[in-house]
Amino acid sequence: MYRSPAEFHTSPDERATASAGSSQPAPGSKPDSVSIGPVRYFVGAVVQVQDLQLATRALEQLGLRVTHLPSTGAFLGRRNVTLITGIPEGMQTAVLDAIRETCHQRLEYVSTPLEGAPMPIPLSTPITVGGATVWTVEVERYEEF
Repeated sequence: MYRSPAEFHTSPDERATASAGSSQPAPGSKPDSVSIGPVRYFVGAVVQVQDLQLATRALEQLGLRVTHLPSTGAFLGRRNVTLITGIPEGMQTAVLDAIRETCHQRLEYVSTPLEGAPMPIPLSTPITVGGATVWTVEVERYEEF
């Protein structure tokens, strides 16, 4: 039997109450501190470790739970973090705005050898790092245990 994602996010009592048209939670159900609705999208964002605190705080202020996965960037071996969260329909813009406002690009310098020099002379080369890489995937099924 196929059940919609909304059915997996709510208990049978809550579904019965919702189908009856009442907005009150079912008796005996545990209330969430913030109810944001059924999860419809999975959002992942790779951000620099410097932006982790601000980005997490901004997403949590939207009522979302955020999971951190530490990782290392391939290009310069810089530390970064993958943030993962589930969001309901209609919150994509708010989540992207929160990430855009808190994750900034910055200019850093790396030492590169000067080619053709008789001795290895380091040359400071500016590179742009930071910002965020974000992807969104539609959720077919969501369960909490």
